[in-house]
Amino acid sequence: MTTPREPQYPLDAACRGLKPDQLEAFFGDDGERRKPVPLRVQAAARRYCAHCPVRRECGDRADERRDEGLWGGVWRWRENNSTGAYQRHPLVSDDGTTTTTRPALPVRRHVKKLVNSGWTRVDIARAAGVHRDTVTALLAAESPRLHAAVADALLAVRGKAPAKEKASA
Repeated sequence: MTTPREPQYPLDAACRGLKPDQLEAFFGDDGERRKPVPLRVQAAARRYCAHCPVRRECGDRADERRDEGLWGGVWRWRENNSTGAYQRHPLVSDDGTTTTTRPALPVRRHVKKLVNSGWTRVDIARAAGVHRDTVTALLAAESPRLHAAVADALLAVRGKAPAKEKASA
């Protein structure tokens, strides 16, 4: 009878063996390496990092090397590429569950103010980087809580509504 071996990083990483186009979800474009965390990165964290047996080792190695991107269920980036402070935003908690949610009411109030000032639901969704159905559900009060990153993205939408293009005759 053989005894099971301890999981080893990177051999037993849940993301090992993914194709390059699948790994793109773990690394945002240069402009995306900050908050709010891109939704595709959040999805990768839920799909792979939440159940990874070597999540902690992966994150520890990334911290040592100051790697950017999604490592060990934590979104990591530098504020100003080479000189900025190293930032960390956990997407998966130690027990493997995804990160916290926030009450939807303050976000709903903010989005309603945007709508009242001329923003459309589609404009708000585009500006926040979320699907328009997320904005519709929020306004319909279907959910009392939102994922923290979605709440942050919606609250970051500010300013005047995008100008409407006039149809040419």
